[in-house]
Amino acid sequence: MLKVLVIILNWNGYKDTVECLESLFKNTCQNFKVIVLDNGSKGNDMQLLKEKFNNKIVLRKNKQNLGFAAANNQCIKYAIKRNFTYVILLNNDTNVDKHFISSLLSCAKKYPGAAAIG
Repeated sequence: MLKVLVIILNWNGYKDTVECLESLFKNTCQNFKVIVLDNGSKGNDMQLLKEKFNNKIVLRKNKQNLGFAAANNQCIKYAIKRNFTYVILLNNDTNVDKHFISSLLSCAKKYPGAAAIG
């Protein structure tokens, strides 16, 4: 069974992150997990996300903003340790189509040697 992890970074972008997550959870493919890494936000984004999405997402927090690459790498290491088959990096200001994940998985199946699909 495929294991898909969607990685979303948040940095002082609670509203955008909520809209992104809401669009993601409307996907026809439900075979995925989401990790949201708060990358040093100043406010209470983390608490608000926990209250709104509780068991639907894994939440992690950095004390300071480590930058895009380092923060995503943290989450990719999380995925590798837990044997996820695919990792999707998704910007928090993105609203996705309901077929987003299934389309990516179809493409991955068609091109099994591809290192990245976008």
